[in-house]
Amino acid sequence: MLFNSRSPKVKSQKGFTLIELVVVIVILGILAAVAVPRFINLSRDARISALEGMEGALRGAIELANAKATIENATSGSDTIALPSTAGSSQTVNVPLLNGYPLGRWNTSLMHFVNTTNIRNLDTQPLNANEACPDSWCAVSDGGLVEIVRIIPQGVSASETNCSVNYIGPTASTEPLVRLLTDNC
Repeated sequence: MLFNSRSPKVKSQKGFTLIELVVVIVILGILAAVAVPRFINLSRDARISALEGMEGALRGAIELANAKATIENATSGSDTIALPSTAGSSQTVNVPLLNGYPLGRWNTSLMHFVNTTNIRNLDTQPLNANEACPDSWCAVSDGGLVEIVRIIPQGVSASETNCSVNYIGPTASTEPLVRLLTDNC
């Protein structure tokens, strides 16, 4: 047998060095530190987007109510307009208005202008103190000198006043207001 005087070639190994692996781990850590807080905030963003949608729907419903009141000449002082008691029903209910706009009461006025199939009425189905809204939406009337209806998204406590769409009913001299409150969402 003949021996080759040359030493056998050592094949170079393929792979990553320890430094390269550490650099990749550090870069992934930085990306995670930047991205995770953004994704954690998505639930707040989703809740605010839902509230913005409800705000738009409520504004549209109020304008439609005022248009119907205008057609029926029910735009000055206290008046009523007849609406179906439920969707597709031939029975009607007289809904009270003030200057052609729904009153700031959920049960007797505003609920007749909004699709209420996914809105829990907290005036008739109250929650315990600090209990979160279990349905898609919850609506509650806050009476007082000015009548206000608060519409709260799912998962928000009924006692929370800064994560809701508020309908501030009309007065003898003012039109209604719709306010979006998102500070504590």
